[in-house]
Amino acid sequence: MADDNPDLLDVNRRSPGKPHMSPVFRPELHPLDAEWYFTADTSSALAERLGSGPVCLFGAPTVACAMKHERYELVDTSPFLAQRFPDIKLSNISSLDLDREHPSGTFRAVLLDPPWYHPSMERWVWNALACMENGGRIFMPLLGEGTRPTAAAERANLVAHLRTFGDLKVIREDVEYDIPLFEERALLARNITLTQPWRIADLAVLTVSSAPQRRKPTRSLGTLQKSAWETFLVGGQVIKLRRDIDRERIDGQLLSEVDGVAEYNLDSVSARDSRLRKIDIWTSRNRVARVVDRAEIRQQLHFLAASGGLYLSNADRPHDIAPELADFLELNDA
Repeated sequence: MADDNPDLLDVNRRSPGKPHMSPVFRPELHPLDAEWYFTADTSSALAERLGSGPVCLFGAPTVACAMKHERYELVDTSPFLAQRFPDIKLSNISSLDLDREHPSGTFRAVLLDPPWYHPSMERWVWNALACMENGGRIFMPLLGEGTRPTAAAERANLVAHLRTFGDLKVIREDVEYDIPLFEERALLARNITLTQPWRIADLAVLTVSSAPQRRKPTRSLGTLQKSAWETFLVGGQVIKLRRDIDRERIDGQLLSEVDGVAEYNLDSVSARDSRLRKIDIWTSRNRVARVVDRAEIRQQLHFLAASGGLYLSNADRPHDIAPELADFLELNDA
């Protein structure tokens, strides 16, 4: 669940050759849900490290798929988990909000992959500590120091915080993330094509020897909070529509471009991008726009979602789907 833009000029993570092919997920992954998944090799290695259980996974479904036993609990709030990972048993899944609560069980090992932002990182650590066996281990990818200007200080503070609860070991460049479609699109908007995964993180391994304090970190109420968005599924495409839009339709227009975004293609996946507060609709292909008439857009999205993707071709699409919405959603390419 990496986040933000590492240094785009780090060409050491890129090499000439064919474009990197990441797994294709349906429904597609979405940046607002911080859905970066580990590569297959990393998932298998982490599953091996976690041991025979009981194990808890905070937001790491690809590791759940790689587990060789059933003594684990996957905590993940995605409504699309069962569709993306049909081999994971529903009995192994909990949809707890890790910004609010922790699992009720006790575990020998916990893997957490939080969004790389304060206070989510600290809150997830607290919730992992709250359900640990004495002497258990926490595994956590650390944000890279080049992730954003403040990352080095944030990482140092997090590492110092972890050390207060036990013995900490950091394994350098141990974790790789696949490139989701939305990030691939963001990079293409900058004329960058990657030939291998570029998000590589150090892995913190904490052997817990002391209990956490009872006071939790302050809960974030940022502008990208999930409850601020309504979610639609059109075919395999996930579309987020902001809830608090209050504009009147002008001259029949439904959508308009976001300032600084060319042809609806956002060239960033950073939750700290200043343009994000102007985005009203955001797709899993990293296309964004301002919404002029929310009620009409919402009605058309509901219709497309209810159709189950049956009306995605030009020949079958109903006439009441606005051409500008069809173009924005790339339905003409379906």
